[in-house]
Amino acid sequence: MIPVADIRKQFPILSRKINGADLIYLDNAATTHKPRSVIGAISDFYSKSNSNIHRGVHSLSREATVLYETARQRVASHFNVRNEQQVIFTAGTTDSINLVSQALSKGFLKKGDEILVSALEHHSNILPWQLWAEESGGKLKVIPLAEDHGLDVARIEDLISPATKLIAVSHVSNTLGVLNDIRHISRMAKKKGVAVLVDGAQAAPHMPVDLADLDVDFYTCSAHKIYGPTGTGMLYLSPRWLADLAQVRTGGGTIKTVTFAKTEYTEGALRFEAGTPHISGAIGFAAALDFADAIGMKTIFDHEHMLVQHLQEQLRGLPEVTL
Repeated sequence: MIPVADIRKQFPILSRKINGADLIYLDNAATTHKPRSVIGAISDFYSKSNSNIHRGVHSLSREATVLYETARQRVASHFNVRNEQQVIFTAGTTDSINLVSQALSKGFLKKGDEILVSALEHHSNILPWQLWAEESGGKLKVIPLAEDHGLDVARIEDLISPATKLIAVSHVSNTLGVLNDIRHISRMAKKKGVAVLVDGAQAAPHMPVDLADLDVDFYTCSAHKIYGPTGTGMLYLSPRWLADLAQVRTGGGTIKTVTFAKTEYTEGALRFEAGTPHISGAIGFAAALDFADAIGMKTIFDHEHMLVQHLQEQLRGLPEVTL
């Protein structure tokens, strides 16, 4: 059994009383609380190593840069990404999807093109594509649900046309908890030459995610849903898009040289991280993954599965509830 009581003790906020009772928190889909190890990692950075990164030669800048890039390597390792430069730090899932939408709108997506989105999507994976369609004359096509409220995967192949450029789909639905077969969708899309973007905000906290196996073009998640700080997250880019995704955000950190005649941009992850990044957020994200991996993502998944089975068993005894 997972040591729930011992794990709870690692979250300071869970010692609070609300209206005289122990805090019971069930809003983890919105955001998770933070264990002491994450709070400590962030505090240590600001207390001991606070500085800007990739810009200075003094000791604190070098220390902060190492901490930030080590965090990138840690995130890459957790998601089985072999090249850490394919991990871009963003403000979170919503920010990542907007970045991809804006970048694909610069040359890749054209008038008359189509994007498939599923009926399970969070607003963050609908609105950027809806805005693109309205502004560019593109078209959104919705992948419907099957009778069991799962995604009707069989319809995807029927919906793909020569104009289809992208499938945007959640790994796990934030409303219904449906787990989509991303590997199957990716294989289907690749046969048709269609890119795949996956919203992993609700998958990353609950299960092992192997991006080498899923073989998608874009994958994103938010640190604050997996015990990390708010305002930071990850965008994974496949090797193709690491090289080819258009530049949409510019500024310090993204460049090699700047002249008024011509600017040469850097390569790799920093090309997409304009300005001073959320350094402490990346460090806290890495600490959160250390915390989750110490428990074990498979252990977390199995424990949650047990809870779901118990819940469903109890609900079946209520005549007013239909599963």
